[in-house]
Amino acid sequence: MTTRKRPPRTKAPAGLSSEARALWTATNDEYSFETAADFALLCQLCETLDRLREIQRAIKTGGLMVAGSQGQLRMNPLLQAEEAARRTILAHVRALRLTSTLEI
Repeated sequence: MTTRKRPPRTKAPAGLSSEARALWTATNDEYSFETAADFALLCQLCETLDRLREIQRAIKTGGLMVAGSQGQLRMNPLLQAEEAARRTILAHVRALRLTSTLEI
């Protein structure tokens, strides 16, 4: 009989924001991940959270409407990037079967 060892990567990856590191830590404290794939998904979740926050800051700075190529007002294209990041986070939460509330 073979026993699975827990993958050694339980510390938050380098380069994450304090918010993403807190998510990593809280998720590891609450759940027991068994495979390297689980840790890879969690890493991607945390990285996507950082990306989402960066996009949100850019939207806050640039506004919801921006000038188009001919000066007309149009929706900020970062709004689509924000929605895509939210969908990616939701997909990772579902793939990891997380049930805790993640405020995004």
